[in-house]
Amino acid sequence: MIDQVQTVLLAGGFGTRLWPLSQQAHSKQFLKLIGDKSLLEQMLTRLQEAFRDPPVIVCNHSQETIAEKQWRLANVEPRKVLLEPTSLGTAGAIALAAIREISSGQKSLMLAMPVDSYFEETCQFSSCVEASAKFALQGKIIMFGIPPRSADTNYGYVRVENSTEPGISEVLSFEEKPTSENAKNYFDSGEYLWNSGIYLFRPQDYMDELEKFRPDLLAACYKVAETGLEDSIFMRYESTSLAFSSESVDRAVMENTAKAVIKVCDMKWVDLGSWRSLFESQQRDANENVIVGNAISFNTKNWELYTIVTKNGNVDKERCVILRY
Repeated sequence: MIDQVQTVLLAGGFGTRLWPLSQQAHSKQFLKLIGDKSLLEQMLTRLQEAFRDPPVIVCNHSQETIAEKQWRLANVEPRKVLLEPTSLGTAGAIALAAIREISSGQKSLMLAMPVDSYFEETCQFSSCVEASAKFALQGKIIMFGIPPRSADTNYGYVRVENSTEPGISEVLSFEEKPTSENAKNYFDSGEYLWNSGIYLFRPQDYMDELEKFRPDLLAACYKVAETGLEDSIFMRYESTSLAFSSESVDRAVMENTAKAVIKVCDMKWVDLGSWRSLFESQQRDANENVIVGNAISFNTKNWELYTIVTKNGNVDKERCVILRY
């Protein structure tokens, strides 16, 4: 098991990208999209196998109840749950966790990862993290890149330079969700990796870079952090008046910093951020249909059907999502 790495699970979100299957009260990280456990439950179980220390979870204050229900189902108690009073974006969510890590005197590296970044090869992933730790300890911010399996337009692409050390490359440029033509060119060139959205770094290095490129966002995070009150496993923050725009960690830091390097992580990975990626991640029947939940197909081919989960977590047997590709 890996020591000296504090995992931070980014579990916020408002249920917009997979609507209506995912909704604000029941966003995708809390849904059973693959298998019979939610994405959060599965991620907690995988991390318990790989890392000695329990994770920190960052989610919205409105998701407190469902987050607690699911970590109890997974039988993995997090180290702390940070409840954002308002959406800070992934850049701000990571900063909030980094502020707490630094203030508590921890000397661990931080591994920040979104819950909807889905993979099953835990040993392969943990080996990549372990091999990258020495670079993070030297002040680099490590991205984990996935060799692309297709010219998918739903993913971010990172152009990389030839490796100076086994599996570690310099970052040349970012291309977010390209056109079909560009995606094909990137895929054919062999010079690009998919951006997994998973990062390893020393907390202070991340904070220094955020201060360079988005000082307004960092100041807002400090202002939120000052209101924090610990309540058992939760860290609650007051809703304060903040003058900033939330931002992704890629836009705020990674596309600007000179500290970024990328580690190739050759594993089956999917970002469950679109209907297409969800469809392609599922097992199909003899007619190439994907059926999840209490949905029934009749004389269909290449369809995807999902039942709707209501606000209280029950299945609505009279409604389903039907998609065709």
